[in-house]
Amino acid sequence: MKKTKSIFLSAIIMIAVTFAVIISSCTKSEDNPTPPYDPCASVTCLNGGTCSGGICNCASGYSGSRCETYTPKKGYLHIENLSTNPYNVYVNGSLWITLDGGYHIDYAVMPGTYTVRVIQQSGYISYPTDKTYTKTVSSLSISNVLFP
Repeated sequence: MKKTKSIFLSAIIMIAVTFAVIISSCTKSEDNPTPPYDPCASVTCLNGGTCSGGICNCASGYSGSRCETYTPKKGYLHIENLSTNPYNVYVNGSLWITLDGGYHIDYAVMPGTYTVRVIQQSGYISYPTDKTYTKTVSSLSISNVLFP
């Protein structure tokens, strides 16, 4: 019986020592602290973007999850019909609108050069007023097309 007790006691001591070793290996040492989690450590922001909380804050003119897409600011084409007659308005060869006399419209467009052609719809059927304008639009600018 004594032998059983001593084996049992030895087993309990071994378990306690093993448990103590495991616990002590899990504690942090003040000499080697674990660095805090940085959500921006694996995030690369492009084109001048900066990371905050794991999300890229993009510089002006850029967008996307990593600021990879260039998005220039738009400008405006201001088209105004000063006559009393309706006109078909074509921009770069495509019909955009039929604009009644005395009305105007503004289109937000990407920076670039645009050809605007206006053709009178009524009035002189044989020789309607037909004018073409070339306009350059830059970021945040307004380019006016006033006719006839």
